[in-house]
Amino acid sequence: MLVVRPIRLVVNHFLIQVNPQNTILHYDVSIIQELPSEDSRSAARISKSNHSMIREKLFMENPKEFPLSMTAYDGEKNIFSAVPLPTGLFTAKLMGGEGEKERSYVLAKLKDYLAGKLLQIPREIMQGMDIVMRENPARRMISFGGNFYPLESRREDDLGCGIAAFRGFQHSLKPTSQGVALSLDCSVLAFRKKMAVLDFLREHVRGFNVSDFGKLRYEAEKALTGLKVTVTHRRTEQKYIVAKLTDKNTRDLYFPDEGLEHRGPTREIYLVNFFRRKYGKEITYLDIPCLDLGQGNKKNYVPMEFCVLVEAQKYPKEQLDREAGRTLKQMSLLRPRDRQMRIHDVVCAGGGPFGGISEFIVMVADTEPLEILLHLPLLAEDKNVLYVFVRSKQALGRACGVTRPVIACSVTTNEASQLKSQIQQLKDAIEKLSI
Repeated sequence: MLVVRPIRLVVNHFLIQVNPQNTILHYDVSIIQELPSEDSRSAARISKSNHSMIREKLFMENPKEFPLSMTAYDGEKNIFSAVPLPTGLFTAKLMGGEGEKERSYVLAKLKDYLAGKLLQIPREIMQGMDIVMRENPARRMISFGGNFYPLESRREDDLGCGIAAFRGFQHSLKPTSQGVALSLDCSVLAFRKKMAVLDFLREHVRGFNVSDFGKLRYEAEKALTGLKVTVTHRRTEQKYIVAKLTDKNTRDLYFPDEGLEHRGPTREIYLVNFFRRKYGKEITYLDIPCLDLGQGNKKNYVPMEFCVLVEAQKYPKEQLDREAGRTLKQMSLLRPRDRQMRIHDVVCAGGGPFGGISEFIVMVADTEPLEILLHLPLLAEDKNVLYVFVRSKQALGRACGVTRPVIACSVTTNEASQLKSQIQQLKDAIEKLSI
């Protein structure tokens, strides 16, 4: 006798509700560097991170013309907006020349495809929606390889040697017969921690001691070469790549002083005196090398005590020691229940793809089995978020604007929300129920 037992599956796909009457405006953007007319050099390539900084600066300086919360940017040549934007040439400090060409895509085409009236997927629309879903985590988290990771790791996820495991997520949009679904899953990677260079060497190089630097110079140079750093002796957001360590120690380094106003032969200035005169900084560690942050033939010597490792620098998992490698593997192979809780945590997070801040959570009491929801109250209490149970999943589905039953939903707000007063009234009502 064959007995068939039904199995309940929980999927990591979330349906995205789309208003077919809405229009997404697509702007082609070109950002170029302005050079003096007498300068015949070609403009240098602008990095993707600088593209985002330029866009954000322009939008922050002109919030009425360019509402940041109503737009999404892919960091290259495409801006998608829910409202019309001015077109033409605009200038941001140091960078400028943004020529924009507007196109629009009506979301009704997406509805026609899902209904079987169109044979091909509307690629431009899916591209625009995907960028919109990535906009919020791209602003608040570390973007690496299409995945998103928090700016800081948890204390319990430290792998030692200046390395930590960062718990992130990955997501993508998929057209289905029921509508557009957001596929969301967990991701774990090992990154070097954002920390002072000397602190990194103390953790990463076994037996490292500043007072006996020469003994482990090779190991220190191997650990630092090729890494990105920022500097603290002056105000700048620029990132530098470590080319090598200087051959001489800090106290013995000097270079031509081109800043002094004098005539005659070029004078030499010691690095120690230069930092004291220009930045008002006294260098503590004089008997260790500096970092050479220059490019090509240009030298840029900076004492290690003024350098900090940049975040989001991946550490190869094959170079982890056995214990750290085993820990990272265990973190990536989550049990189904733990994976479900992590995904729910991402959905409710302010930095997640749905954006906003969770104001309260609504759950259904007749959910079967009820255990699939029982972690949400714990999560809500941990995040100090209100929650309430209602009777019917069909009624909650109708309240969410869908024809299918819904067992839980999170009500969020963001900077552009026009429903803050109504949400506050509901929060007040939920608080009265809990008294």
